[in-house]
Amino acid sequence: MRLETSDTNEYIGSIITYLNSHKDDFVSEEKARISEALGNFSILHALYDNMCLQICDELGLLPDKQNPYKAFSNLINETFDIEDKNVVEIGGGKLARLSKRISAIQVLGKVTVYDPNSVIIEGNYHNFVLAQRKFGETTDVKDVDILVGLLSYPTASVAIKMAIENKIDFMIAVFNKRDQYSFSEGSEFDLKPIINFVNMAEKKVENSGLGKLKVKRINEIGKQFPIIYNERG
Repeated sequence: MRLETSDTNEYIGSIITYLNSHKDDFVSEEKARISEALGNFSILHALYDNMCLQICDELGLLPDKQNPYKAFSNLINETFDIEDKNVVEIGGGKLARLSKRISAIQVLGKVTVYDPNSVIIEGNYHNFVLAQRKFGETTDVKDVDILVGLLSYPTASVAIKMAIENKIDFMIAVFNKRDQYSFSEGSEFDLKPIINFVNMAEKKVENSGLGKLKVKRINEIGKQFPIIYNERG
């Protein structure tokens, strides 16, 4: 993901203005993390922090070709036609930008985001449900059609397990745990754990009746990070 250096001051200024108007919505650790990301006035550094990235999308600052939330929500819709589906996002983050974009696509369906952290929801989202708790193996998924998420592979394993046990379609972008907030095209990452996870998921999905495991990669998220999903036969 790359932005013109000339955009740096505008982006950082807009983020700071947003933070000042929402200062009570962020805990001290979150403020410190964002300040660190913005401290060197590098927009490339700032956008590798998930919270800054979500704020930029909330403010409409991200071009389409550099927007992981828009690209991922569109891919989910193209694959599963979610207009009338009930979607669950696992770990939506502070601003739940992926779920908000899914909500904008839907007509009759609803999107529920699970995240134990306080999430800022502004605007009219008639089909949006916020569950401020962690998604886990005891979560009720009886009315869920699709599980989605931008997840580290340990958390993704829970999603795969729930999808298989409950015969639910899924689409998950898989990150190394320590790199889960990074969308850099050129950074170095340990990909072996991700490759092992995808191989494991492939075997489990094929034995579950959910069809075959498919893998895609898109520039907006980073081609080193696989998006895995099931395709029913």
